[in-house]
Amino acid sequence: MTSEAYELQVLLELRQGEREQAEALFAEAVGELEKVRRRVREAQGRWERVEAQRRQGAQTFDERARQKGMALIELQNIDRYLEGLRQLSDEAQQALSQVQEEEQRAQRQVHAAQKAMQGAISALKAVESHHEAWSDEQRTVSRRKAETQMDEVATRLWREQQP
Repeated sequence: MTSEAYELQVLLELRQGEREQAEALFAEAVGELEKVRRRVREAQGRWERVEAQRRQGAQTFDERARQKGMALIELQNIDRYLEGLRQLSDEAQQALSQVQEEEQRAQRQVHAAQKAMQGAISALKAVESHHEAWSDEQRTVSRRKAETQMDEVATRLWREQQP
């Protein structure tokens, strides 16, 4: 092999670094997406619990309202209680919507990081392919030089043996 250095070695190392960085960013984005998805599940569960409590309270209110002899103040208290549950449900729904929006942003970030990673891998493969072709060429040149040198030695030895 010749002692010539690969002229694009710096580019090859740069592309390897870009690929590693893109892979790290992709892994980070996937990790963040998983965290957000966990928060979505928690918010969904919170909203479902509050909503179930609100429906149960409404059903209880309806049953008690059908009973005779319920005082007006008691009806008003139950109505305020149900209004509080409705507000809690609305707040939980808003929190869920916000977390779902975060999930969509995180999904877009994962997609962008994946595209960047694929681009970095493609760029690295192109340089690696060039490096492999260059290495093959260098081996061929080196082999040819060695063959030429051996031919010259053989020719010289042959001439020396001629009378």
